[in-house]
Amino acid sequence: MSSGTNYRVLVADDDPNVRNDILQRLLLDNYEVDAVDSGIIAMDYMNSREYDLAFFSVNLFDMNGLVLTQIARENGKDFRIIIISDRENLETAIDAKSMGANDFIIQPFEDLKDINAVAYRALENKRLEEEKERLFRQLQQSNRELAAAKQEIEAWSHELERKVQERTYELEQSRRQIQKYAEELKRSNEELKQLDAMKTDFLANISHELKTPLTAILGYSEIFMMGDENNISPQFKEFASMINDSGKQLLTLITDILSFSEIERGVMELNLQPVHIHEIIEPAVDEIQDKADQKQIHLHFERHDEYPAVNADPAKSKLALLKLLDNAVKFTPEGGSVTIRTEIKGNFLWTHVRDTGIGIPADQFDVIFQRMRQGDGSSTREYGGLGVGLSMAKELIELHNGSITVESEVGRGSCFSFSLPLVDPTSDDYGFN
Repeated sequence: MSSGTNYRVLVADDDPNVRNDILQRLLLDNYEVDAVDSGIIAMDYMNSREYDLAFFSVNLFDMNGLVLTQIARENGKDFRIIIISDRENLETAIDAKSMGANDFIIQPFEDLKDINAVAYRALENKRLEEEKERLFRQLQQSNRELAAAKQEIEAWSHELERKVQERTYELEQSRRQIQKYAEELKRSNEELKQLDAMKTDFLANISHELKTPLTAILGYSEIFMMGDENNISPQFKEFASMINDSGKQLLTLITDILSFSEIERGVMELNLQPVHIHEIIEPAVDEIQDKADQKQIHLHFERHDEYPAVNADPAKSKLALLKLLDNAVKFTPEGGSVTIRTEIKGNFLWTHVRDTGIGIPADQFDVIFQRMRQGDGSSTREYGGLGVGLSMAKELIELHNGSITVESEVGRGSCFSFSLPLVDPTSDDYGFN
């Protein structure tokens, strides 16, 4: 369970034993706690301090905890509220949710650890709701930007259509007088070719509009990072490195989104060809090496030159492997290892990516391959990312008529495996050349 550092908690209960139990359990997780025995005092604390979480007793001697909850909500307090109740008032505690409470806990406590669990659950739910709201706002902003871009494209399209119609009319007039206006007709045809080229160039530029400025940002930031120390301060280089890292993350995200779009629309094309598996694995290992070095993670590839070729798109299959390697490095602690090995089973060549990372619970095996998902919310929070890598790897491999599997044990690491079809044994490309 994560630490309560930086979280402030208000506890209001007139039973000193209950109050002390909650105080001591929260202090174990490094929460900052204010414990009071009165609803009136709790109101004063709420008005003078900011809190993330509160425990209110149903049976305060001077004020019902539900009333205190209602007052907090009416005054715009958005911290999480947990009602403390005995079993006789269980129904009242449940009803408290309709008055603004988020959860309840029954005392006497069967297990004091339940206090920490209910506190963590309440704060985690709040964080997830805030993250959901942030993503929703981000989505709204993206939709507004897409709508603006769509309007601009439509305006250009209407303008081009208008110009084409005008030229078509001119061509029709010129056709009727072809002998007299032969030169004018020729000039008009040239203008039409230029307009058509403009239209083609414009549509091509739109598809790269997001990537082009990012490429420039990455290029210039790399120049600054490698600049002469006499001209560029270490702090400036550090800023340039931060810009470069953020740019690479954004470029990867944009590329993933565009790839997903191609897959969903069924327009992603595979350049299938005979390729040896080490020609896919070694470039991917080289690309992830710097990230592994930063965490002192050892990468090892067990190469077998005698294996026959697979029928695959080198770029797309490398991208799928790179997503698995990135996932392995991300969830492997410093000093760990990631091993890549291959084997032949039937008509497929299997590639196994094994790490010594944190592992995945068995009930999360299906979830991790869903888009925009990771194993659980705490993983997303600690390790970052949107959770698209594994789902993209799965869809790319399935486009090759292959499959992907996972084996994992919490605390001991994971092994992701995927298959690619071997080249037809009757083909000249089957063996190793």
